[in-house]
Amino acid sequence: MAATWPFAKYHGNGNGFLAGTPAPGLTPLRIRQLCDPRHGIGADGVILLGQPGAGGRPVKIFNSDGSPASFSGNGIRCGAALLFDADEDLREVLLLPPPGPVRVRRGRNANLALRFRPSDLNGGSDPQVTAIGLPAALNRVALLACQVVLGNPHVIVQCRPSDLQRQEVGQACEALRGPGRKFPDGVNVSLFAIHSPRECRIRTWERGVGPTPSCASAAAAAFYAGSARGLISSKVTMIQEGGKLNVRRDGDGIVLAGRITRVCTGLA
Repeated sequence: MAATWPFAKYHGNGNGFLAGTPAPGLTPLRIRQLCDPRHGIGADGVILLGQPGAGGRPVKIFNSDGSPASFSGNGIRCGAALLFDADEDLREVLLLPPPGPVRVRRGRNANLALRFRPSDLNGGSDPQVTAIGLPAALNRVALLACQVVLGNPHVIVQCRPSDLQRQEVGQACEALRGPGRKFPDGVNVSLFAIHSPRECRIRTWERGVGPTPSCASAAAAAFYAGSARGLISSKVTMIQEGGKLNVRRDGDGIVLAGRITRVCTGLA
């Protein structure tokens, strides 16, 4: 196949994305091929940045299976990294993923901070932290179980730190995402353990991807759920398999920040 699509690959704590501008040949099948780690480049998703306008720059997000995604904290920051790499004087960008506007600011050492207002991602009203029922295997370990919508749907299951890595608990989280289950269109499922009011650990199974070393939107959703219940402080370090993200309140918004790393550039 002719090389027609310029891209750059970035990752946030191991959660990798191919970033570029839209191209006619980027069908769901082509995206699956590109994201395949054995037969393609390998990535958890694709970020496409449209032409800038007065209201910001549109962003389209795709999962590794080719399905569209509404929001991705790591993916959006990877897309912003592409813009920052192209313009060393650029300090902040306004991006427009499908749910609503977000801002990404460049800091030191490739640290990119994403700020969004929950109300912007949910049709003008704050998302509610809604209690939900769980399968028995999860209900036995859950201290809190809720659904949070921050651009895309999340199930946040708070558990004790000792339950976070238990295989049967992880299998129950994976089963919750399956066809014919409670969320037939898919959902991001995260186990969430509080070590202190300022430090938490998370494991996430991402819709359209599967187990992931880092999911920034899940970290934000866990932060939202925990802070709404008064369980954690207004500034928290969220530790995932791939590394750390800092999440905090900023007025009526949430800021999540961490390092974005460029892996390579190329043509596909």
